[in-house]
Amino acid sequence: MKKTIVVIAALFLWSPFAAVAQEACEGNFDFDQDVDGVDAALFKDDFGRSFILNPCTAVNPCIGDFSSDGKVDGTDAALFKQDFGRSQFQDPCPECTMENGCSTTVPASTTVPATTTTPVPSCSIEIALGRACPGEEIDDPAYNRPGRRGLAATCNDVIDFTVCSDCAPFNPDCLVWRIEPAAEFLTIIQIADCCWRLIIGDSCEQLDKIATHVISVTDTCNGGSDGVEIDIGKVIVDIGDTIVQPETESGLIDIILINPEHAASAMSLDIAACIPVTGAPANNPDNLTCTQCLVDPTRTHEFTCSASEQVNGSCRVVLYATDPSAVITQGTGAIAQIVYSAGPELDGLCGAEACIDLCAVNIKISDQFNEDLCACESPGEVCFRTCGDVYPPDCAGGCGGGTCCGDGVIDMYDVLEIDDIILGLQTPTSCQIANGDVPNGTPPYCGNPPGTPNCESDGDIDQFDRKVIYDKAVGRMNCCDYCLFGKIY
Repeated sequence: MKKTIVVIAALFLWSPFAAVAQEACEGNFDFDQDVDGVDAALFKDDFGRSFILNPCTAVNPCIGDFSSDGKVDGTDAALFKQDFGRSQFQDPCPECTMENGCSTTVPASTTVPATTTTPVPSCSIEIALGRACPGEEIDDPAYNRPGRRGLAATCNDVIDFTVCSDCAPFNPDCLVWRIEPAAEFLTIIQIADCCWRLIIGDSCEQLDKIATHVISVTDTCNGGSDGVEIDIGKVIVDIGDTIVQPETESGLIDIILINPEHAASAMSLDIAACIPVTGAPANNPDNLTCTQCLVDPTRTHEFTCSASEQVNGSCRVVLYATDPSAVITQGTGAIAQIVYSAGPELDGLCGAEACIDLCAVNIKISDQFNEDLCACESPGEVCFRTCGDVYPPDCAGGCGGGTCCGDGVIDMYDVLEIDDIILGLQTPTSCQIANGDVPNGTPPYCGNPPGTPNCESDGDIDQFDRKVIYDKAVGRMNCCDYCLFGKIY
């Protein structure tokens, strides 16, 4: 039995294709047994040819016109991709003869009988922008590439197409549209006899930074087809998390742009409470008033930024450059800081509950070609705390519920209260934990882990917090003032 297995295995290894019917390789342009980079290079040379641009003719045939419609477009590219990678080791192409199947188009340097060239159809169709022929030509130099026609699009966008044809008769009912790859947020509908509309929905949850989709149409009656590539890009506007001391005028909130695939040239947005805060004034639902916008010295030093408080309590931010060549380069990081004045402590909310979520809304952002980008938002959390204010354990103003603490002043009473908490003589309230767990270290190295300038606390109250609170109480430089106001002295 073992010998039989060995013999069978040997036959399998040395005769892998004897009993397998081999499908033709339409993309095997150099007549070997694979579809590889050589074939891809030949395909790319002719990709984009049409009855308008370098037409396919019997004298100058198109390599890759698989659908025989007189042009090499996205439909042909999809067919080529299906065979790309076939080789003598994986689904090999049959020996290339015209009888058993290989490409009917050949490199210009190859001599074959004239009967093997791709026939040129008697009529053609082409996708154009707008609602009338000849329509607006798709010739954006920013998104066209050698061998393709491209358009930029963004989420919640619509694009109207017209199909222009020299076929007679031309019947719009014969047209079949395809979107490749298909996506839930992309649909195309007919809006008139002449026209179709591509609808791009909310793609923030589904789109991964950038995606390219081929929109193609085929005339099933006359055989023509055309395709256009749509680039849909995504950037994320993130509002940074921060702590703001009530009734101060120097709260700083970062605007972070995550744009790994696209440069940006301008942006506007509103920053507002995602949900109105309980206890905040009706005309100021986020308990904050923006007063200034500071550009980031690394990413936006060539830009101008403005911030203005709106009637509805949101903050309108506009970031732009007077130099048309200035862009926010691809990357991740803060592009601006908004300076806020904070209102009083929220009525009945202290400690971990005294926080709000801020959202970026009405975002408009353009790339270096002044095309809109799909902008998605990521909210940030702002907490209202008085750093180091832990005495008395119940709010001096009677905030209610025993959840609040402090008297708005950092002094030796707060230091003594911290001592009792560290020694285990007193169990801290949630408010005391929030106010007493401060960024550790010495400015500018305030944060967690020690020595990290991130202004984060370590989750407990210990002697390192006591040192910071003591320094603040006696007027020395401290991490509370540095992280809240950017002050070292």
